[in-house]
Amino acid sequence: MNLTKAKIDVSMGRRFRLFMSVLILALVLSPAALAQTATNTATVAPPNGVTDPNCNVADPPCNSATDTDAVEHAITLTKVWVNALANDAVDLTIGGGNGASGGTSVAGGATTDAAAIAAGGATITLGEAYAVGNAANYAVTLACVRTADSTAVTVSGSGLSGTITMPADSGVTCTFTNSRIAQPLNLAKVWAAGSTAGHTATATTTGGTNNATFNSTAATNTTGAAVTVYAGDVVTLPDETFGGGATAASYTAVVECSGGSTLASGATGRTLTISGSTAATTCTYTNSPVPATLTLAKTVVNDDGGTAVDTDFTLSAAGPTPITGVEGDATITAATV
Repeated sequence: MNLTKAKIDVSMGRRFRLFMSVLILALVLSPAALAQTATNTATVAPPNGVTDPNCNVADPPCNSATDTDAVEHAITLTKVWVNALANDAVDLTIGGGNGASGGTSVAGGATTDAAAIAAGGATITLGEAYAVGNAANYAVTLACVRTADSTAVTVSGSGLSGTITMPADSGVTCTFTNSRIAQPLNLAKVWAAGSTAGHTATATTTGGTNNATFNSTAATNTTGAAVTVYAGDVVTLPDETFGGGATAASYTAVVECSGGSTLASGATGRTLTISGSTAATTCTYTNSPVPATLTLAKTVVNDDGGTAVDTDFTLSAAGPTPITGVEGDATITAATV
């Protein structure tokens, strides 16, 4: 016996069997080979001694029935939040499939996926609805991939609802991503005419994801650096802090916001709710000097037999705004000079 030749024959046989095993396994596991239908045949045998006169022994056999159904694959709908407001929440739904169960998701909390099954070709509707929060504060995307190979599945629709056509040979995982809309915010400062050079003022917002500020010295107007805030932030525009010899009583102060989020001119200390716009917002503080006032009065002392009274005398004062009148006249009482 030739032992060398025997070893070669055995080795080649093993390699051939291994090759065939790998080939068969690859064919079975490939997505194209996944079953798209399931067929079941049931046959009832007649009792002993009973003959079916119409029996045809050809395929299919007598007294049998065959049922073919499309294989259903899993659909999963999940949720991702980006820069969300804590505790905003949505309900997740899947329509058009079978055995659907709804899901929920809370920003900063737990997510329970929605799930269903469907056969190839089914139109599947995927949706979310806000249980807490405002949809207008978020940009929404919906993306789906095949679970078999992570290939993207085409999504139709926009906003809080979308549809897909179910593939025949794979399950699908879909994800709603809600990103809160960002907006630039800055503070500006305007000193009105007559402001005293060297007076200073500063203010910093509170309540935003980030907070804007300004530091300004009269009589130069100032624009502070922009910060990023997000839709739904509630920003407080506080009273200013004065320095350089100025006090809050030295000026009347108003604040007004324009751009993506608006606030009419009015008192400081109010709040601004950031809108779902991406346009920048500027909130401008304007300080106008409180004008000086002057009251003229006259005192008469009749200690030498006189009979004059205070209103017998005309009083006047010179200045940028001259005033004149007798005591008690509006023209010389708390008059702006």
